[in-house]
Amino acid sequence: MAELTVNLTNVSGTQTPVTETLTTSDTVTWDATKNVLAHLDNVTGGSITVTLDGADGTTVSCAGLGDAIDVSAGYDIVIPAGEKRFVMFTSISSFLQGAITVASTGAGVESTLYKL
Repeated sequence: MAELTVNLTNVSGTQTPVTETLTTSDTVTWDATKNVLAHLDNVTGGSITVTLDGADGTTVSCAGLGDAIDVSAGYDIVIPAGEKRFVMFTSISSFLQGAITVASTGAGVESTLYKL
């Protein structure tokens, strides 16, 4: 399990972002007052699911939807072979409460995280 790097974007000039290959279980630290853009690139020949899961996520209530929604299993991102996906952490913040684990159904997804 590795702590993933979140690249800063508020630097002057150019920068070379850190891209890391996900293992089956990594972690990331997120300050919920900032936004993080996750760029996930499946460079393998098979579909891989990446799950972002905050340890403290249980259920959330959303006006107009009735019963509480279970967020305890995390947020799944299915990435077909050779494709990319993006996700803004603020758009899935209910799933990212507490310590965040980034789990993958297989190795080979390259992750680049940007703090916006």
